[in-house]
Amino acid sequence: METSEKKSILIVVLILLTILFATYECRKRLQPQIVAPSADVLVSQWEAEKKALIETYDQKIGRLQQVRDSLWFLVIIKKVQMTGSRQKMESVKSQLQSTIIRQDSNAVVRDSIKPLVDSLVSVQVQNDSLCDQTVRALENIVANRDSSISFSKQIETNLRDLNKEQELKNKDLTQQLNQAFK
Repeated sequence: METSEKKSILIVVLILLTILFATYECRKRLQPQIVAPSADVLVSQWEAEKKALIETYDQKIGRLQQVRDSLWFLVIIKKVQMTGSRQKMESVKSQLQSTIIRQDSNAVVRDSIKPLVDSLVSVQVQNDSLCDQTVRALENIVANRDSSISFSKQIETNLRDLNKEQELKNKDLTQQLNQAFK
């Protein structure tokens, strides 16, 4: 009987060991394995994000440059149109005034129309001066925008230079660490 008891105990122990081992393996498989990303992976992800941001920034600066050029173009076109309109207005004004002042026209009509023409001319002069002020304000706005674009480009250049310098320092430090650990 002793041998049969020993055999039974051995079988029970083997079954328990099998159950423990199976439980350990199942638990090990069910637990999520957290693998810490290596420094190279993090650096490459950071560089990819940085490259995407730089491309986005370059696209936005390009669009601003196009808008700036089109704004200058529109201001120039409107100034040329305004100059042509003013020349036509001056011609019509001088013709109207010469017609009113002529000696052969009716004095009553001339006296009643002349103040109206003078007020029309003064209103036109006021409109012209307001228009000139608006054009100067638009030119100032475009100039301010241009200076902010150029300022942004200078900042971008400085940041890229700093970034390159930092990358070189990082590479140098990495090489020094690698040499130190060898």
